[in-house]
Amino acid sequence: MAADDRHTADQPSIELKKTRTVPRYALPNAAWLLPEYVNEGADYIHKTFHSGNYNYLRRLPEKIDDHSVTAARRDLQEQPFTSTGRSKSPAKGYTAKGRLFQDFEYIPTPFLDSPPRSDRTSALEGRTPFIVPKEASLKPKYADYHFVEGEPEAQAYVDQYDVSKLEERSKRSLELFGPFVPSSKTVTISVPSRNEASTILEEVKNIVSNEWPECSVECFFNPEDLLLVQFGEESADIRDGIAAYMNVLVTCNREIDRLHLVKAAEHWNSAPGDGKLYFSLRPPWVKQVIDEPFRIVHAKDRRLPGSIRRPV
Repeated sequence: MAADDRHTADQPSIELKKTRTVPRYALPNAAWLLPEYVNEGADYIHKTFHSGNYNYLRRLPEKIDDHSVTAARRDLQEQPFTSTGRSKSPAKGYTAKGRLFQDFEYIPTPFLDSPPRSDRTSALEGRTPFIVPKEASLKPKYADYHFVEGEPEAQAYVDQYDVSKLEERSKRSLELFGPFVPSSKTVTISVPSRNEASTILEEVKNIVSNEWPECSVECFFNPEDLLLVQFGEESADIRDGIAAYMNVLVTCNREIDRLHLVKAAEHWNSAPGDGKLYFSLRPPWVKQVIDEPFRIVHAKDRRLPGSIRRPV
């Protein structure tokens, strides 16, 4: 019994706790829908200072008294109906005769007061009528030719003054800029070609034979288009002297320089075993490989790309 009495005694207290979660004065009512709501100003102030509001602080009155906020809101809402338009006239002697629309005097622009278009065009063209000139016997070069049967064939008109002026201009340009020079380090016109190979052989043979009359000298081209200077068997005893002479010939002789012959390391100072001595010269129409002389001179150190040199 004691437990049941205690349960019945505590039951009303639990219900009171549930109803006190929301205060009585905070419960929603229909008083704010009435036209004369007393707390309308307080609610507006609360919304204005709350985050995420749509009200402006500048619309609140400077002094907040009883019903002052509500009166300021009503004045703001009735302002479009009570305003009288502009307070000041935009120009002297102008008076506003309404709230939104005013009467004004239309003044046309000076362009409409100008003379008509026909008078202006006649003033530009002049008073004299246009007269078509007669067809000339010899038309200028920019005109269309009309071939009529029975008339001689029309000839092109050539202005002698323009032709002379063009010739003078071309002559003056040659004097200013000089002759034509190709864009290269050497003048390609003076470089001998393959067609002069026989002449080059004769000149080189004459130069070397005059210096070494005691040796038989021959000049010819090998399959690689290199010019070979061949000394006979009697050159075995004077090989060092001939090698020194050929080195000086390639570097200091004017005729060799004029023929654009350079030293070729492939067969320079070589004795293949037939008792003769050979010196090779490269003509200008044979292209030189950049690292080929190094490979020939240092043939023992030559290795293939990607190979690794290992100690012996």
